Amino acid sequence: MRAFASRFACRAAGRSYPECVPGSQQHFLPQFHQRRFAIEPRNKKTRLWRLDMATGKPETVRPKDEAVIENYYNVELEDGTVLDHADQVLTRFEGDAAPVIESIVKDRTWRPNPPDILALLLYLVTLKTRTPRAREALRETDRVMNGMLSEAMVSDRARWRKALGDSYDSEEELEEARLQTLEELRSNKIIIDGGPAREVLMMVVSIEETARTLFEQIGVMCFRLPEDERDCLVASDNPVAHYDPTPKSPQAGVSYMSSPNSITQLAIDPRVALIFHQGAAGRWQEIEMDRGELEEANLLTYAWANQAIYGPSQHAVTNVRRQAKRNRSMLHQFRYKPPRIWVSRGEKPAHGRVAEFTSVYKGQTTTQTFYVAPGAEDSAVWPPDDKRSSH
Repeated sequence: MRAFASRFACRAAGRSYPECVPGSQQHFLPQFHQRRFAIEPRNKKTRLWRLDMATGKPETVRPKDEAVIENYYNVELEDGTVLDHADQVLTRFEGDAAPVIESIVKDRTWRPNPPDILALLLYLVTLKTRTPRAREALRETDRVMNGMLSEAMVSDRARWRKALGDSYDSEEELEEARLQTLEELRSNKIIIDGGPAREVLMMVVSIEETARTLFEQIGVMCFRLPEDERDCLVASDNPVAHYDPTPKSPQAGVSYMSSPNSITQLAIDPRVALIFHQGAAGRWQEIEMDRGELEEANLLTYAWANQAIYGPSQHAVTNVRRQAKRNRSMLHQFRYKPPRIWVSRGEKPAHGRVAEFTSVYKGQTTTQTFYVAPGAEDSAVWPPDDKRSSH
């Protein structure tokens, strides 16, 4: 019965049963997306060219063997039960987006309706959150938040005394233990890790909310290569790339709306890339991509790749690597920047004033001065300009 239900669900999503059913080998870059950049896109047994970022070595690989990790989305309960709900959610979003992407690529005159755009955005958000790099960022963010919560609890003397007062012989020993724990939390000697199950939960819990926010605030530019263009777009194992020319600070992370000018890029085919941007909510634009835009799009993809880029030919992937070596300054400008949490210790910063904030990511601490905008609830939002910092 379960197999029949799975087959029915796959049929409804327009996908074949073996490809659709969740298993232990789970892809963070869907096979249907990989095949679009393969040598024979319509052939499910096709191969594609992979270029290793570390060595520069190109080779042909099978989509089913790429961007795959065993039990990547599965959560095992204490009784041994394995839950694959996250994989099912991602499979549904893939199934909804695949025919939309096919229509965009196949027919230049076809225009997506609002449900199509929402399906694209849900797919976009899942592509970003499901990669190993994104999960690493979620894990780091969770550690910081857990550390902050624990620090706040340990800083409360009354709460500490109530919880652990009976474990110590004197008030002095109790206070000494509290201060030592506080110092170890602040110096990251104590790290609180939520574990893989919490990572999976964080990965999927805000997908729909994020997609709907984007749906209300961004537009889409569909860049297509001219018919006579011989070179093509490539994909990567970290397919969603952001670029922000006006970041809030040089160390700030980059995302969908990290500043009013940030953009998000997703190559959906060797000849089509989608750019998601602010300022034109609900608008779809068709744009013919010129040679300079093609090179910049591939450089952005290359800059955000984690381990590999993919394309339909050896020339496609090696050409992008050559361009990257020739444009190191642009590659540095496009580079991946992880999300950060900025914390100001001591008294709460007053609105309309500047304050020093710190951010810790993978053990590296960065300090930045921010201007606390009037009306901000709990955080600083913009760095100070010369006028503000002079007060």
